[in-house]
Amino acid sequence: MEERNYKYNQGNAAVWFLIIAGIALFSIFSGGGEEMIESEAYFKGNMSNVGGSPSYRYEDTPSYADDPYTTNDESNDQPVGFYGTDTMNACNQSSGNCYDLDVDSDGENVERIYFPKGGWVDVNSSACEDGYCNVEDENGTEWELEY
Repeated sequence: MEERNYKYNQGNAAVWFLIIAGIALFSIFSGGGEEMIESEAYFKGNMSNVGGSPSYRYEDTPSYADDPYTTNDESNDQPVGFYGTDTMNACNQSSGNCYDLDVDSDGENVERIYFPKGGWVDVNSSACEDGYCNVEDENGTEWELEY
């Protein structure tokens, strides 16, 4: 009888171990609950730490149909000249790539850079002089912008 109880207790211990391990693994792979989500620096669907929404330069913003023959979803494209206050040539100093991008600017400082696929980054610091701006965005990326 004692041997049977010992095997029964071992079986219960194994079941409880599997339940606890399953809960722990679920917590790890699901992000750890609400605390983890609130502590993330960037939220899904919001490319900005500060938040807000893009400002529209023109009310009649064109939209594009998606071309099924490309991997790009053209319906998400935002044409240059429709968001922010200015369009500038922006060069990412890390990658060396340059683009024409819309920005929010008061003429002396750049506050936000918009991207063609609908995202943006807020600018932590900017120094503008004679049509050129050196900025650092919220992710620490440095940009050189030209009017």
